[in-house]
Parts: sequence; C-alpha cells; structure tokens
Amino acid sequence: MIYALAACFGALLLFFVQPLLGKAMAPRFGGGVHVWMVCLLYFQAMLLVGYGYAHLLVRHVKPRLQPLVHSGLLALTALQLLLPWALGGSLPLLASAGTDLRPLAILGFLLKGSGLALLALGSTAPLIQAWFARANPGRSPYRLYAASNIGSMAGLFLFPFAAEPLFRTSTLLKGFGFAFLGFAVVLILIGRKGAAADASGTAENQEPSAPAAPVGWGRIALWLLASCSGVMLLMTGTQAVTLELAALPLLWVIPLALYLATFILVFDSRWPLERWLRPGWALLLAAACLVLGRSFAERFAPWPMIAAFNGMVFFGCLGIHGYLHALRPDPAHLTRYYFYMALGGMIGGLVVGLVAPVLYPRPYEMGVALALAGFLGFLWIRSHQSRFQALWALLAVATLVVGVRDILRVVRRPGLFMRDYFGVIRVIQNPGYRMMHHGSIVHGTMDLKEPLRPTTYFGADSGGGRAVRMLMEARPSLMVGVVGMGVGSFGGWGRASDHYTFYEISPLVIRLAGPGPAPVFPILQQSPAQVEVVLGDARTELERELREQGPRGFDLLVVDAFSGDAVPWHLLTVESVQMYLRHLAPNGILALHVSNRLPVHRVALQTCTALNLSGALVRDVRGRDENIYATSYYVLVAKDPDAFFQHPLVTSCSGIAFGPELLPDPKQPLPLLRSGRPWRDDHAPLSDLLIEKR
Repeated sequence: MIYALAACFGALLLFFVQPLLGKAMAPRFGGGVHVWMVCLLYFQAMLLVGYGYAHLLVRHVKPRLQPLVHSGLLALTALQLLLPWALGGSLPLLASAGTDLRPLAILGFLLKGSGLALLALGSTAPLIQAWFARANPGRSPYRLYAASNIGSMAGLFLFPFAAEPLFRTSTLLKGFGFAFLGFAVVLILIGRKGAAADASGTAENQEPSAPAAPVGWGRIALWLLASCSGVMLLMTGTQAVTLELAALPLLWVIPLALYLATFILVFDSRWPLERWLRPGWALLLAAACLVLGRSFAERFAPWPMIAAFNGMVFFGCLGIHGYLHALRPDPAHLTRYYFYMALGGMIGGLVVGLVAPVLYPRPYEMGVALALAGFLGFLWIRSHQSRFQALWALLAVATLVVGVRDILRVVRRPGLFMRDYFGVIRVIQNPGYRMMHHGSIVHGTMDLKEPLRPTTYFGADSGGGRAVRMLMEARPSLMVGVVGMGVGSFGGWGRASDHYTFYEISPLVIRLAGPGPAPVFPILQQSPAQVEVVLGDARTELERELREQGPRGFDLLVVDAFSGDAVPWHLLTVESVQMYLRHLAPNGILALHVSNRLPVHRVALQTCTALNLSGALVRDVRGRDENIYATSYYVLVAKDPDAFFQHPLVTSCSGIAFGPELLPDPKQPLPLLRSGRPWRDDHAPLSDLLIEKR
C-alpha cells in the first residue's frame, strides 16, 4: 500500500505542477501558443529524462546505494523550492524573466526554476516499481503504474477546479514546495526500508530467479510506435475538441483524463481486458465515433461531436495501450520499458506539435493516428489466438481504412489552408465576401465590393465603431492601437491623417492580412491611414514599449483577443488593464472586445469596477446581412467620463453604464458585478468562465 500511495502522490504532484508552471509564466513571457508549446515540450522532455535517470540508477548503481543517491536528489530539490522563500527572497518561478522570449530562453527559465523537481517527480513511477519488484519477487509491479495514473488524473482535476479558484499562484507554488518535502520524506523511508531488507540478507536468502529474456529491437520499435500513436491520438482529439467544436477553456482536461483512464484499466490486473475486450472492438467504436462526429458536423450542436471525439480518444487509446501492456517485458527490464514509452510519447508530441505545422498546411494528423491505431490493433489480434480472430482483424483493418478516409477528406476539403504554431487558418471564398476561420472561430470577413467597409464585430453600431466615430468627430487625426489583427477590418476606419498600430502574434496572419505585398485580405494595404504592425505577444510588446519609449498616447486602444477558443487571461487582469490605461492619451478610450459564448464580459466588468473605472458595456445585435456582421459585445472605458456619457453615440446604444459615481440601486443587477473577483496576474481562475451567473 505504501508503494501505491507514493506512486499516486508523486504523479499527482507532477500533473499538478505542470499547469501551475504554465500559469506562473504567462504574465512574464506572454500567453501565446508558442509559450505553451515550449512548456509542453519541456514537460515531455523532463519526463523522458526522469525515466532515463531511473533506468540508469537501477541498472548501474548497487541496490543499497540507490535510495541514498535518490535521497540526495530529493533533498537538493526541496532546498531549491523552499530555501529562497525561507530566506526572504522570491520563489524561482516568480523571479523576473527578462525580455528574451526565444524558446531557448523560456526553456532555460523553466530548467532553472523547476528542472530538479520535474526530474525527481518524473522518475518516481518506474523507480518505485523497480524497488517494489526487488523487495517482492514474484509479484507483478505493473499495478503500481495504474496507481500512478490515478494520481495523475487527480492532479489533473485538482488544479483547475479546486486549487486555482481558491489560492493565488504564489501560494500554490509555496504549497507545492511543502507537499514535495512531505513526498520526499515518504520516498526516503521507502528507500531505507528496501535498503534495510537488502542489508539483513533478505534478498540473498531468496531463491535466485531465472534470467530475464532479452528484449529485441523489434519489440522496442513496437513500444515506441504504440506510445507515439497513443499521444498522437490524444493530441489530435484534443485539438479537434478545443479548436473546432467548442470555445471552452479547460476542455482539454476531458480527453487527457480518458487517456489516463485507459492506462488505469489496462495496467490494473483486476481488469482482464485481454480476455474480454479485444482491440478490434475498441478501435471499431473509435472509428464509429469519428465518422459520426464528422458526418453530422453541419446539422447538430457541438456536444454530440465532443462526445464522439472523446470516445475516439478513449477507445482508440484503450486498444493501443492494451497492446502496449501485452508487450510488457519481465520486471528486470521495467525501467527500460518505461523509458522507451516516454521516448515514444515525446516523438508523438513532437510530430503533432512541432513537425506537422511546418510540413503540412492541412491537419492530417488525426487520420494518421487512427490508421496507426488500426495497424497496431491488427498486429495484436494476429498474435493472440481467439474464437473470432478473423472478425477482430477485419474490424482493425476497417479502422485503418477509416483513418485513410479521414486523410482524403482533409485533402478534398475546400478552401485555402495555411498553418503555423498558432493553429490552422482556413480562407473561404463566397459570393460577395471572403472569410478567415481559425478552427470554428470566424476571425474576420471582407466585403469584396467594399474592402474598406468595417465588418463582423467592427461595424458602425458596434462598441468599437461607436468609439472610433466619437473620436473622429472631435479630432482631425487619431493614434489607434489594435491588439489582434484578424483580417484587418478595423483598419477600414482609418483616415489619411491617422496612425494605426496592430499587435499580432501570428506571422501567418500578418502575411495574409498585413500591409505587405499581395495579401489575401488587402484591407490594411488599401487603408489611407499609416499602418504599423508589431509582431509578438501584445502584452509583452506594450510593456517593452512602455519601458523603452514611454506611453504611446493612443486615442483609442482596441483589445480584440477574446473571441477565440482559448481566452488569453493575461490580457484581462488588473495589471494588464492598468498598463493599457498608461498607454492612452488623457481623453482616450479603451475598448475591450469581449464577444464570446463564455461570460468574458463579466470578468472585464469586474476588473473595471475594481479599478474604479467608468464606461459602458455596449451590445450590437445585427439583424441583417449575417454573413457580413455579427453580434458584438464591447466594454468601453473612458478617461473622460463626462464627455463620454453625454455623447449621442453612447446614449443611443444598447448597454449598461458603470463607474464609481453611478451608485446602483440594490434592485438592479450591477451590484452582482461588484461582488465578483477581478482577475490578477497572481490569481486568475479560468474556471470562472465555466460558471454562468443569473
């Protein structure tokens, strides 16, 4: 039991600290996808290093010395996590990150702050199983891997739904340090127990076991292929759910939890999956879920599709991991087995996250992952005699065919596809207009007859349109900043005397809609205004400009970054809004575009009321020409409230006014907004977006 609890607790800490580190880094390095990709690559690499460390420790260090060596690593890690705080300094992950945002700089910052911790936690599962196998010869240690995955699932849900809403990031980092200290004590006691057993001669008194059968390179290749295809299926299913179907944060938790559940079911010997659940059945269900989701995509709500893709991940990974479990070696080769599993998982993550976006403009990975799952299922079925072996083999081959069919479906899908590390962009040409899609999100529409006409969320009656019209009436020239380029629709408001600065994180979007040569969306190229484009995360670039050049003096700053699938929370905190206000001119207006199916506008209003700002939540419901215009919500913040509230463009709009002088009646809904908590860099629970309030 003590071995199982230690494996469970170590995995819980590992899966708890991973999102915690990413959350702590976002305000310093930005919330761009490239940062999350570097973090994901770092976590996979450290898991591989941890498994490699465990393998070398078990194979090349005497059993009595292994606990001593690992105790030294645990003690050093605990000192690194807690000593700076105990001496009155800052925690390693809360130190200043500097201004270098290159991937190597991010990796260096992560290694400095958490490298030892992830190395110690990543080596826990194989190391505990190896110690258990030595102390209990004849008993299978692989059930402990199921206990480890139970801890991983617990940590996966504990952070976003319990710890993050209740505690600040700095508090959670300190708590993690103390929890790691307790874990280190338990692991040291387990190691001492094993060392004492060796010293008493227990191991020598036991009958020598037969030498383990050697492991060939063909079997190792299958370990790599199975673990690689499982991770590919997980990542492609997660991308399909979060980017194509529903704009819900933390929705990636569900497929990852199902992925971990398959390890629990397969490696726990109480579930005889090899006897009563052939991989052909699981793979068939996965293929059926995929076909169902794609066939009815245009006619049904996203929830059946979400269930379909999650079913694909679960049943597909159940078959893949069942084969991986069937290929498990003798416990003497246990650490080697887990090392190659981690290596295959890292290869799968690299293929989906880094290689495919560079090589392929269209998303072929899901079909490839499903075809690999069918191939592995066929190999497993062929190697196990059963009553209906021919039927199971036929179903596995059918799954492979479905994967190939999905690849062909992607090839034949109409539209111009382009891709980078920030996602797949699809350009659709329709009669009269051209659209840019990022997953299921429309990022802009251009009227082909009048390219400079502001469309979608930037029409004349939208919050952004009303703000720029108000300022154009009063001033002959404007300084306008826009966070998020899209197709450049907002640049259609520009005059020859105006200067527009766009902050965009994706080089591909800049190539498609920027003012450069031959863009697909030539709005900014044809705009009479002077157009400047800044590449990078908007918050880090605005903070850099504030340090190096001082305030930009924007008459209008539009933050158009919250309509997509993943809400960039670091652009909506109290600290970020304060920084926006410093960039505004004395009579400037801040426009937060908060159109989203999630209650992003509530968080924005809570931030504004916490800072005693004045303004209005403006709603624009377009009843005509839905292909060109869309319903929009803006939170407008005015530095000159008197002129703002008296202007006809504000008094005639549909919205809610807020401000310190507007003392609301208790019967009105505004006090509820004041009762909420604003997001801060140190405490921004994304679970707030999952809770609808009356």
